[in-house]
Amino acid sequence: MKKVAIITMCGNSNYGNKLQNYALQETLTRYDLNVYTIWNETFEFYSKRHVRIIIQQLKNIVNHIFGRNYHYTRYKYFIRFNNSFLKYYKTKIYSNKYDALINKFDCFFIGSDQIWKYTTQGPWFGTYEFGLFEESKKMFSYAASFGISEIPETKREIYNKGLNHMNKISVREQNAVSMVKDLSGRTDARWVLDPTMLLPKDKWSALSLKPKFVEENEKYILVYFLGKSVYINTLRRIALEKGLKIICLNNGSYESFHSGPREFVYLFEHAEMIITDSFHACTFSLIFEKPFYVFERKDNELSMLSRIDSLLSRYDLLDRKITDLNEISFDCLELSDEIKSRIVLDKNNSLKFIEECINEEKT
Repeated sequence: MKKVAIITMCGNSNYGNKLQNYALQETLTRYDLNVYTIWNETFEFYSKRHVRIIIQQLKNIVNHIFGRNYHYTRYKYFIRFNNSFLKYYKTKIYSNKYDALINKFDCFFIGSDQIWKYTTQGPWFGTYEFGLFEESKKMFSYAASFGISEIPETKREIYNKGLNHMNKISVREQNAVSMVKDLSGRTDARWVLDPTMLLPKDKWSALSLKPKFVEENEKYILVYFLGKSVYINTLRRIALEKGLKIICLNNGSYESFHSGPREFVYLFEHAEMIITDSFHACTFSLIFEKPFYVFERKDNELSMLSRIDSLLSRYDLLDRKITDLNEISFDCLELSDEIKSRIVLDKNNSLKFIEECINEEKT
């Protein structure tokens, strides 16, 4: 059995990243491959936000001592998910120490998520993210994202070398196809679906787990903002008028903040409506065919909007982007048969790309 490694973002706080990792693992496993994810500690400790991360970790320790640490509770759910559903390689990677990976795998799949965002590893960016530590094995990217719309001149050489090291390239955003061409001269990059959309709905349903705080058949609006949830008070009023509960996933004042990846999936599967500013919230809304609305993230970079735009424009759903809660309609927002057919076609084309990579690796 061929031994394959996934190179992706690492951490224990981001639902979308954790679930796309699981989805790519499960998809590759279907092709009779022995699939591992390589855990890179550098993503956690050497990002541009490392000072903020360290401060938050110190707060977590203090709050845990005094019994009021909701971050630590959610962290434990993520660790449990890792241990039960993700297969990690035995050796973790720190900074630029890659000897443990050389000649240990038959090929590498790089992605998905913002693996090519140069700010993630600071001065260490450029080797791990493109597989430059291994010259003799095949490197494929699956739905890799740049995470930003412009690359500074000082980083272009890194991208040129890294992208030209890849055997096959696929990206998550449609505008990333032209970014690959601009940075490397390559014209063979292909757009593919995020890994979460490759798994069938019933596979996600089997993974989901009902949170303890949700009653059977309880009706609720799911709110998931990665930026500032400036609309929450108005949403409470709307929910009350409709006889619905508000479940807010990223607000520490809600019990729902404790949810892990499995609970995350359940909450999307059973929501009456989703209000979000998250890319992966959009993908799971599409997977479960749920009504959803998207706000522009208020305290993050503009590139997030382009990622969501790429997904929504693909399926003629740009009307799901709103700036005012008065634009919300509780009429059933069903996906048309045409959109469903387009998603199926994109899924088949995305799987075809993976199959091409695997077949190339075998030759």
